[in-house]
Amino acid sequence: MNARQQSAWWLFGGGREAMNLLYKDYGVVSFLSEIPTARWAAGSGRRSRSVADLKGLKFRIGGFAGVTLARLGAVPQQLAAPDIYRRWRRAPSTRRSGSAPTTTRSSASTRWRSSTTTRDSGRRPDAALLRQREEWAELPKSYQAAFETACGDATTWMMAKYDAQNPPALRRLVASGTQLRAFSRSILEAAEKASYEIYDEMSAKSPHFKRIYTEWKKFRDEQFLWFRVAEQSYDNYAFNSKIGQPAPAKADKKS
Repeated sequence: MNARQQSAWWLFGGGREAMNLLYKDYGVVSFLSEIPTARWAAGSGRRSRSVADLKGLKFRIGGFAGVTLARLGAVPQQLAAPDIYRRWRRAPSTRRSGSAPTTTRSSASTRWRSSTTTRDSGRRPDAALLRQREEWAELPKSYQAAFETACGDATTWMMAKYDAQNPPALRRLVASGTQLRAFSRSILEAAEKASYEIYDEMSAKSPHFKRIYTEWKKFRDEQFLWFRVAEQSYDNYAFNSKIGQPAPAKADKKS
């Protein structure tokens, strides 16, 4: 799901309740605080036109996306942010995943890796916040309300900031010589197929995963039906209309 749909699932589709039933086993409670927008894959050197081109290609990526890419023959790696550019200089056949355009000579973008995510992590702010359940229960109701309100504001703020800052960042990239290339349909379809296979395997291993994934998938299917009727109809016209369109990014030399 995209960021709007994922937020709807968490707040009104039972997502919060479904996840906290899992977290209860670990004595914590979860709060949605940030949802990144569509992810990019960025890199330099080798171009990926088919699934075969992914074989041996190194990606700085983790989680289910890393598992999926490994199934397609790629090599997922964990790499600290300061080391990314140095690694690119030494090994051009490395790709990086991120929510925003990144400085590099070539960039492949797609919405497969994740159109959004709500991962939980203590190391990076792109997820839900976890708090000890007992400590949370001891807080005054007014404090709990203030905390949940702040989390909601942070979620909206993050999506808005990405949307506001990505366009000028994209223009700077293109002006500096970056080439934009979409992953081929064959790669996207293979990644999607592999993803669902992994989800099924996880469902067979974990009752919690099966429960949450089943509920999430049902909500996602309903969201897709609605978006095809409403949002997609508008987007297909607005983004492809020849009237009132902005100049191509490459025309902005001042960036």
